[in-house]
Amino acid sequence: NPLAGMPELPTHPPDFTPGVQYTQEQCKAMPLRDDGFLWPKEVKLMHWLINAQELAFAWTPEEQGRFNEKYFDPIVIPTIKHIPWVKKNIPILPGIYQQVKDIIQEKIDSGVYEPSSSSYCLKWFCILKKDGTSLQLVHNLQPLNQITIKDASVPPLVEHMAESFGGRGCY
Repeated sequence: NPLAGMPELPTHPPDFTPGVQYTQEQCKAMPLRDDGFLWPKEVKLMHWLINAQELAFAWTPEEQGRFNEKYFDPIVIPTIKHIPWVKKNIPILPGIYQQVKDIIQEKIDSGVYEPSSSSYCLKWFCILKKDGTSLQLVHNLQPLNQITIKDASVPPLVEHMAESFGGRGCY
Protein backbone atom coordinates (compact mmCIF):
# COMPACT_ATOMS: atom_id res chain seq x y z
CA ASN A 1 0.00 0.00 0.00
CA PRO A 2 1.72 3.24 -1.10
CA LEU A 3 -0.20 5.30 1.48
CA ALA A 4 0.88 3.11 4.43
CA GLY A 5 3.86 5.27 5.43
CA MET A 6 2.24 8.62 4.66
CA PRO A 7 1.66 10.95 7.61
CA GLU A 8 -1.96 11.92 8.21
CA LEU A 9 -3.06 15.51 7.82
CA PRO A 10 -4.20 17.06 11.09
CA THR A 11 -7.89 17.98 11.30
CA HIS A 12 -6.95 20.88 13.60
CA PRO A 13 -3.58 22.16 12.33
CA PRO A 14 -1.33 23.78 14.95
CA ASP A 15 -0.22 27.41 14.84
CA PHE A 16 2.87 28.12 12.77
CA THR A 17 6.23 27.33 14.33
CA PRO A 18 9.37 28.19 12.33
CA GLY A 19 11.28 25.27 10.92
CA VAL A 20 14.90 24.88 9.88
CA GLN A 21 14.35 26.47 6.46
CA TYR A 22 10.71 27.62 6.52
CA THR A 23 11.17 30.70 8.68
CA GLN A 24 8.72 33.31 9.96
CA GLU A 25 9.80 35.70 7.18
CA GLN A 26 9.16 33.07 4.51
CA CYS A 27 5.80 32.26 6.06
CA LYS A 28 4.73 35.91 5.83
CA ALA A 29 6.03 36.17 2.24
CA MET A 30 4.30 32.95 1.11
CA PRO A 31 1.78 33.94 -1.57
CA LEU A 32 -1.23 32.01 -0.23
CA ARG A 33 -4.54 33.46 -1.31
CA ASP A 34 -5.83 35.94 1.26
CA ASP A 35 -9.00 36.90 -0.63
CA GLY A 36 -11.25 34.65 1.45
CA PHE A 37 -10.93 31.69 -0.94
CA LEU A 38 -9.21 29.60 1.75
CA TRP A 39 -10.58 29.29 5.25
CA PRO A 40 -8.19 30.19 8.09
CA LYS A 41 -7.86 26.49 9.02
CA GLU A 42 -6.89 25.70 5.42
CA VAL A 43 -4.22 28.41 5.47
CA LYS A 44 -2.88 26.98 8.75
CA LEU A 45 -2.90 23.51 7.19
CA MET A 46 -0.95 24.75 4.16
CA HIS A 47 1.69 26.33 6.41
CA TRP A 48 1.87 23.13 8.48
CA LEU A 49 2.28 21.02 5.32
CA ILE A 50 4.98 23.31 3.88
CA ASN A 51 6.81 23.27 7.22
CA ALA A 52 6.55 19.46 7.50
CA GLN A 53 8.00 19.05 3.98
CA GLU A 54 10.37 22.05 4.04
CA LEU A 55 13.37 20.02 2.88
CA ALA A 56 11.58 19.23 -0.41
CA PHE A 57 11.55 22.91 -1.44
CA ALA A 58 14.29 25.03 -2.99
CA TRP A 59 14.48 28.12 -0.76
CA THR A 60 17.47 29.82 -2.36
CA PRO A 61 18.60 30.18 -6.00
CA GLU A 62 21.58 27.92 -5.23
CA GLU A 63 19.19 25.08 -4.34
CA GLN A 64 17.28 25.48 -7.61
CA GLY A 65 18.60 23.98 -10.77
CA ARG A 66 17.85 20.87 -12.73
CA PHE A 67 17.43 17.16 -12.17
CA ASN A 68 20.66 15.28 -11.51
CA GLU A 69 21.57 12.92 -14.36
CA LYS A 70 22.53 10.37 -11.70
CA TYR A 71 18.82 9.93 -10.96
CA PHE A 72 17.05 11.01 -14.18
CA ASP A 73 18.01 10.32 -17.78
CA PRO A 74 18.37 13.41 -19.98
CA ILE A 75 15.38 14.16 -22.19
CA VAL A 76 15.95 13.43 -25.87
CA ILE A 77 13.96 15.65 -28.24
CA PRO A 78 13.40 13.97 -31.62
CA THR A 79 14.17 16.24 -34.58
CA ILE A 80 14.12 16.09 -38.35
CA LYS A 81 17.38 16.09 -40.31
CA HIS A 82 18.75 19.63 -40.39
CA ILE A 83 21.88 21.77 -40.44
CA PRO A 84 22.96 23.26 -37.07
CA TRP A 85 22.56 27.01 -36.82
CA VAL A 86 24.26 29.90 -35.11
CA LYS A 87 22.01 32.91 -34.59
CA LYS A 88 23.56 36.26 -33.69
CA ASN A 89 22.36 37.73 -30.40
CA ILE A 90 20.91 41.16 -29.94
CA PRO A 91 23.74 43.26 -28.42
CA ILE A 92 23.55 43.83 -24.66
CA LEU A 93 23.32 47.48 -23.73
CA PRO A 94 26.36 48.70 -21.76
CA GLY A 95 24.10 50.03 -18.98
CA ILE A 96 22.75 46.56 -18.14
CA TYR A 97 25.80 44.49 -19.08
CA GLN A 98 26.91 43.79 -15.49
CA GLN A 99 23.37 42.92 -14.39
CA VAL A 100 23.00 40.46 -17.31
CA LYS A 101 26.42 38.98 -16.54
CA ASP A 102 25.36 38.46 -12.90
CA ILE A 103 22.12 36.73 -13.97
CA ILE A 104 24.05 34.35 -16.23
CA GLN A 105 26.60 33.63 -13.49
CA GLU A 106 23.78 32.83 -11.02
CA LYS A 107 22.32 30.37 -13.53
CA ILE A 108 25.73 28.74 -14.01
CA ASP A 109 26.27 28.51 -10.23
CA SER A 110 22.84 26.93 -9.67
CA GLY A 111 23.33 24.38 -12.48
CA VAL A 112 20.65 25.73 -14.82
CA TYR A 113 23.31 26.66 -17.40
CA GLU A 114 26.33 24.49 -18.02
CA PRO A 115 29.34 24.69 -20.35
CA SER A 116 28.68 23.39 -23.85
CA SER A 117 30.54 22.80 -27.08
CA SER A 118 27.35 22.54 -29.12
CA SER A 119 27.17 23.47 -32.79
CA TYR A 120 23.99 25.42 -32.07
CA CYS A 121 23.57 28.95 -30.79
CA LEU A 122 20.11 30.46 -30.32
CA LYS A 123 19.22 34.10 -29.89
CA TRP A 124 18.44 35.36 -26.43
CA PHE A 125 17.58 38.77 -25.07
CA CYS A 126 16.53 40.56 -21.88
CA ILE A 127 13.23 42.11 -20.89
CA LEU A 128 12.20 44.06 -17.81
CA LYS A 129 10.11 42.17 -15.27
CA LYS A 130 6.85 43.65 -13.98
CA ASP A 131 8.66 45.28 -11.06
CA GLY A 132 10.34 47.61 -13.57
CA THR A 133 13.92 47.01 -12.38
CA SER A 134 14.71 43.26 -12.57
CA LEU A 135 15.73 41.62 -15.83
CA GLN A 136 14.50 38.33 -17.28
CA LEU A 137 16.43 36.37 -19.90
CA VAL A 138 14.32 35.13 -22.82
CA HIS A 139 15.54 32.39 -25.17
CA ASN A 140 14.14 32.39 -28.70
CA LEU A 141 13.35 28.72 -29.40
CA GLN A 142 11.53 29.26 -32.70
CA PRO A 143 14.27 27.55 -34.80
CA LEU A 144 14.13 24.53 -32.47
CA ASN A 145 10.33 24.40 -32.77
CA GLN A 146 10.66 24.23 -36.56
CA ILE A 147 12.78 21.04 -36.52
CA THR A 148 11.16 19.25 -33.57
CA ILE A 149 9.10 16.18 -34.39
CA LYS A 150 5.74 16.85 -32.81
CA ASP A 151 4.15 14.26 -30.53
CA ALA A 152 1.19 12.81 -32.42
CA SER A 153 -0.53 11.34 -29.38
CA VAL A 154 -3.95 12.69 -28.56
CA PRO A 155 -4.12 14.73 -25.34
CA PRO A 156 -6.39 13.33 -22.61
CA LEU A 157 -9.96 14.55 -22.37
CA VAL A 158 -10.20 17.15 -19.63
CA GLU A 159 -13.65 15.90 -18.61
CA HIS A 160 -12.29 12.43 -17.77
CA MET A 161 -9.47 13.89 -15.71
CA ALA A 162 -11.81 16.32 -13.92
CA GLU A 163 -14.20 13.51 -12.96
CA SER A 164 -11.43 11.74 -11.06
CA PHE A 165 -11.11 14.80 -8.81
CA GLY A 166 -14.82 15.01 -8.00
CA GLY A 167 -15.60 15.78 -4.37
CA ARG A 168 -12.09 17.01 -3.54
CA GLY A 169 -11.02 20.46 -2.41
CA CYS A 170 -9.05 22.58 -4.85
CA TYR A 171 -6.31 24.96 -3.64
